Amino acid sequence: MTTIQVQTNPADTGKSTLTLGTWMALIMAIAVGALGALVLLPMFSDIFAQSLVGTEAKGYWFLSRASGVTAYVLFWASMMMGLLMSTKTTRLWSTGPTFMAMHEFTSILGLLFAGFHALILLGDAFIQTDVVQILTPFLMDFGKDGAQSIWVGFGQLGFYALALILLSFYVRQRISYGVWRWLHFGTFVAYMLVTVHGMLVGSDSQTTFMLSVYAFTNASILFLTLYRVLLMKASA
Repeated sequence: MTTIQVQTNPADTGKSTLTLGTWMALIMAIAVGALGALVLLPMFSDIFAQSLVGTEAKGYWFLSRASGVTAYVLFWASMMMGLLMSTKTTRLWSTGPTFMAMHEFTSILGLLFAGFHALILLGDAFIQTDVVQILTPFLMDFGKDGAQSIWVGFGQLGFYALALILLSFYVRQRISYGVWRWLHFGTFVAYMLVTVHGMLVGSDSQTTFMLSVYAFTNASILFLTLYRVLLMKASA
């Protein structure tokens, strides 16, 4: 009698694949990074202090912008992994659980960088924001015409949407499959929100480098999305 084994797409299970060992490795990496900062930062303490003190201090904004771009790239990478898993492309070079763990880890890391991106602005003397404005969509504004509050609000909504989608990994057994799938379709909306936020609020968004980043990330997401739609139509 022949036994047929059915392989389940890990992207459809919604289960967390990060093991205790992975979490321990993440904690160790954070500890090593913090230790390295304690060793290296004193070497540049004078320059670093000057960038964070006074009304003309730009250090907080630079840290916020750098962490924001990092969070955006991690979000893009997480979406790419999700699309590759949904199209079964990952079977060409990796096992499903391994790629799923990478997808989940990248999402967590991106969310952490996004949180730092927002909270570091509390020290910026020019923006002069507070926790309430940072946490409340469309309340934070540092422009003259009020338009900035809309684009900043897009980023805040995108962050909350991503946090909700990430949380769904850990409550998958408590919600229906349909709800979980619709939550993950919301990833596309969140991605558009943070893209608009980055392009219209970022002080360096019009540079050649950042325009190239936005062009490449959006083109690749669009390509895989269309490929997935075509696959769905072909299977139907």
